[in-house]
Amino acid sequence: MYGILLYLILGVLVLAISIFFIYQEFWVGDEGDKEVCWQSVQLRATLPDSGLGADELEFKSSFPLKCKTMVVEVSEADVRNVKVAQEKIAESMAECWNLYGNGDLNVFPAKFFKSSVCVPCARIHFTDEAKKYARDNKVEINIKDALDLKMKEGFTYYSYLQDSGKSFSALNFGNAVPFNLNGEDFSVESKKWDWASVDLVNRANGVTFEAKMSSINVSLPERFNIDEGDLMINYGVVAGIQLVVGESKGFGEYVPYLFYFQSGQKDDSFKEVQNNFIFSPSASFWEFLQLKNWIEYEKRVDEIESASVGFCDEWEGIPG
Repeated sequence: MYGILLYLILGVLVLAISIFFIYQEFWVGDEGDKEVCWQSVQLRATLPDSGLGADELEFKSSFPLKCKTMVVEVSEADVRNVKVAQEKIAESMAECWNLYGNGDLNVFPAKFFKSSVCVPCARIHFTDEAKKYARDNKVEINIKDALDLKMKEGFTYYSYLQDSGKSFSALNFGNAVPFNLNGEDFSVESKKWDWASVDLVNRANGVTFEAKMSSINVSLPERFNIDEGDLMINYGVVAGIQLVVGESKGFGEYVPYLFYFQSGQKDDSFKEVQNNFIFSPSASFWEFLQLKNWIEYEKRVDEIESASVGFCDEWEGIPG
């Protein structure tokens, strides 16, 4: 009898735990989605980049990133008190950066990826009523000003994004390529033949890394444009950084960053993110650079393209 009772108790416990996890994943709304996302991020951050066998490469990728894009609605009431609307934008950026350990969690495969990965963390949606009120009353939603607002801890959202990561900043790629926050639209200015040598810095240990950058001009919109679409808050990583730009012991194998854009801008944002960002041509190609032989350059365009890493080569996550 006691054995049967014990099995019944264990059965009830298993059922209760199962219902709890099902409830957490499917029925608790945004908070449940955030918890599921956080758990998947933590899991992948603790896993090695690869297994021991050839069939186990990209070990992290075997476990999906269960992160759904959070939809943050900005109402007419929020726009009437513009600081509230700005706080929603800034808070979404801070939450996105914090989700990935302020850029210190290695979530994406590095040794075998040799690419860039981006995740859409949040979509800021202004209701039709909010847009009409802003348009009729000439209310300006200044994103740069939003980042200057104070957080509960007393420092600004901008200082949090720039200083909270042990190794890297959110809006300054490799602590060497600061993003321009005064742009009209989001843009990645890419140059095929005019590389810039940039010394990236891991501030956790002071190790520097000479990267060949095809773009050192990344602009983010200063203002929310009422006549364009939703504002997307995104987390990005250039993974496999040592394979991309060379060797530098101790620098690390990825560089994280944060960026945002509006859908519907004149130059399609999802095409902009495909622009070349870092180059890693072969050693023999650099020899041709010294010869200034433009005919040879043109012959090796394919080699350049294949060695290029875009601002966002891949997207992960669940659209929302």
